[in-house]
Amino acid sequence: MKKTILTLGIAAMLSSTAFPFINNAALTASANSVVNVGNADLKYDIKSARNMNSMKVKSGNWQLFNQPYNSLAYSIGNTKSISGKLVQLDQVATAGKYNYYHISYNGKDYGWINSDGLESTSEYVLPFTYTSQHTPLEAANACEVTSLKMALSVKGIGKDVSLKTFIDNMPRSKNNYDEGFVGNPYKVNNTNKDWTINPKPLAKYGRTYYSNVFDITGSSKEDLISEIKRGNPLVIAGSYRMQGKATGHMLAVVGYKDGYFLMADPSSRKNSKGYVFWTSEDNFMRVYNDYGKKAIVVR
Repeated sequence: MKKTILTLGIAAMLSSTAFPFINNAALTASANSVVNVGNADLKYDIKSARNMNSMKVKSGNWQLFNQPYNSLAYSIGNTKSISGKLVQLDQVATAGKYNYYHISYNGKDYGWINSDGLESTSEYVLPFTYTSQHTPLEAANACEVTSLKMALSVKGIGKDVSLKTFIDNMPRSKNNYDEGFVGNPYKVNNTNKDWTINPKPLAKYGRTYYSNVFDITGSSKEDLISEIKRGNPLVIAGSYRMQGKATGHMLAVVGYKDGYFLMADPSSRKNSKGYVFWTSEDNFMRVYNDYGKKAIVVR
């Protein structure tokens, strides 16, 4: 499609307040328009923003660009489909008082947005896809890999891969949890031996789907909260619904708000309730600490 050249115009939701050289009458630019601002070339300092907290997209159709806004930038769409969503900040570009962020949502690259189109939040709920280890496939001892599948889904990874494939491709070992899964993930364990896999080989397996999966066993509460705020889900060893004494049952951590973690427990059946729930920091840390602070992050 042929791009339309605009002079002193930029699409909806960018104002003359943010860009004094822009004409307010030109705020209806096509999502496929090239922006030409004459001498308004801006030289940006571009850095990684992966250590910054995720932000929410403000309501309205904010313009998205192929690069930080300058005379060569053109629109690649708007934020209608992600309005109000929590997006991950991948890069930040600064030129004087102008700031742009390269954003992604659920693993999809949405391009660059003016910082005015984003707002901070106190509640971080990551965009994950829930998976049960019991239905439609019964995998009584596959909580580890099922939780990993949910964590990967935040980045848009593995959604088209069946849970059975995830389980069957998981590394196995006869008796070494640091090499692979010990036991039968499809059966109820009636032995006196744990059937599980440690975080290190589980993270290594996760990297066969996505490169940024890491064992962060031993992480502090503050480190775990920071990961969630940056848009990075966790897999931790805890207990069913984070109740009682830690058993090593693994769950995904997919959100955080003041004093509470959002958990996704893979142990659910057809009529189960409460498998996605908030638990207090105190309770979370009690169970997490009780089983050796075992944790994985998907960044």
